[in-house]
Amino acid sequence: MKTNKWCSILLMGLMLGACSKDVIEPDNGEHTDWETNKVGYINLSVNLPSQVASRSEAFDDGDVREWAVKDATLLLFAAGNSNETEADATFIGAYELALNMNVQTPAADALSSTAQIIQKINKLDTENNDVYALVVLNRNGQFTLNGNDVMFGQEAFSGTFKDFSLKLVDNQVTANGFLMTNAPLFATNGSVPSGTVQTLTKIDASSIYPTKEDAAIHSSAQVFVEKAVAKVTMNGQVSGTLSDTNHPLPYTLSGWMLDNTNKRAYLVRQVDNTWWGYTNSSDYRFLGAQPVNTGLYRTYWATDPNYSTYVAGSSDTGLSTVEGTTPALSNGMSTSNYCLENTFNTANQTLQSTTRAVVKAVFNGGQDFYLLNDDKTVLYEQGLSATHSLENLVARALVSEPTLNAKIKQSLNVGKTFGEGDVASLTLSAPDMNGVSQVTGITLSSSDSGKYNTALTFTSGDLEKLNTQLGTLYKYTNGAAYYAVKIRHFTDTQTPNPSTGYTENEHLGRYGILRNNWYQLTVNSVKLIGAPVVPLVSGNTNWDDTDEQYISVGIKVMSWAVRTQSIDLQ
Repeated sequence: MKTNKWCSILLMGLMLGACSKDVIEPDNGEHTDWETNKVGYINLSVNLPSQVASRSEAFDDGDVREWAVKDATLLLFAAGNSNETEADATFIGAYELALNMNVQTPAADALSSTAQIIQKINKLDTENNDVYALVVLNRNGQFTLNGNDVMFGQEAFSGTFKDFSLKLVDNQVTANGFLMTNAPLFATNGSVPSGTVQTLTKIDASSIYPTKEDAAIHSSAQVFVEKAVAKVTMNGQVSGTLSDTNHPLPYTLSGWMLDNTNKRAYLVRQVDNTWWGYTNSSDYRFLGAQPVNTGLYRTYWATDPNYSTYVAGSSDTGLSTVEGTTPALSNGMSTSNYCLENTFNTANQTLQSTTRAVVKAVFNGGQDFYLLNDDKTVLYEQGLSATHSLENLVARALVSEPTLNAKIKQSLNVGKTFGEGDVASLTLSAPDMNGVSQVTGITLSSSDSGKYNTALTFTSGDLEKLNTQLGTLYKYTNGAAYYAVKIRHFTDTQTPNPSTGYTENEHLGRYGILRNNWYQLTVNSVKLIGAPVVPLVSGNTNWDDTDEQYISVGIKVMSWAVRTQSIDLQ
């Protein structure tokens, strides 16, 4: 279930330091043209290859359109001294790469994309210090270039790589050129994680050449990039009957959407070095098992802008939800949806923070129906001819409420009774945020003109008593019911279902959405009728595992990384 699909960018002439197996041909340090002309050349070979899965990791190429590259940018950062980390490296220049990606599907049915570029860069005045490279594909308006400057609006960027990486993005959910940036990779030794994370690729001065010809013949180093969005798909049987054997109602799954999604993410994925040793049964779930390069492993978690904060009641919690509504959900069950990553610590691993899939099922042939209280076995419809008439239900409630029963008896002539068939029609309020309707008007049957000695009318106070007696009436508009599916990141084996509360070591990452992961949801069954509106989530601080679900869904996660989840709707 733990997977991640990486694009790899091969920067020929850039060396990945000690982690790279590529050999740079020596030039004896004689870069005289470099010193004279103040420019140099690097050979950029861009490659988006397929990956081979191993162990619990599964990878999938996805759609060709998801690999589209509209533009590419090389950003260089320089360390001030040998003690500075890549996070402290200062921005020194950016370069537009004339990238022409050619995506093909070979016979092996694995997507591949390649391009090769000779890029001229300015002389680096950092002879004794480290220089690092960041590659950004598909800027998507997050920043522009003015010469070698990076512009955020009208302001030229100046600062460290950490400053740049923490820039917020908010419009990357497009399948026509996803933002991609360097992926944080873990350098480890042995079976127990011991190492560091590196995001940038170190450049050696000897890998920058004085002429295009020199650059073209030297070997490459690798920069691995990842998509800045997550992908979610929904599969499963689109029609069937409820698995509740006591009431096997037919249903049709008519659509789905992502909900409670993050509005913002960081430009480059942020990681925390405290995670790598977290384990359950010796499975270091935050690290990949298969190296992407010698000594480099994928990482499977992130901190996002609202990782440890949720302001209940705020006008902007950082999340977007359609709770309490009845959306059409026109997306078919085979439609892919994309969203920004949404992660959180275990203190915030609650319903209000978790991204979910909302599935719509249609019952009763698409006609309105009502449920009373928590009884999901009887569908009430308006009209006296209905098998379970709402009007007759109201008539019985009027008789059973003592005050209203006495009022009815006073209006009846001797020998007459009041009951089913005497309420001809009802007026009901529009459903509230929970899908609850109330009776706001009653029209009595006129079939027996001699039944009443005085006109029987019901005041607002009477209707209030009626609604209390009746109970909670849920309206299912157009027969639609909604199911919320919390999206899992790690499996039960990796993060066991807790009996009490969550701990960071055992349960961090049990729920969440991570960029460059593909969450494949499969509806296994629908158990019971769902909610009449998209269930409320704001302010719900219940643990993710305390919420009962009426849908059975299986989740698999691929990389892309793919994570799969099977669900039973109930």
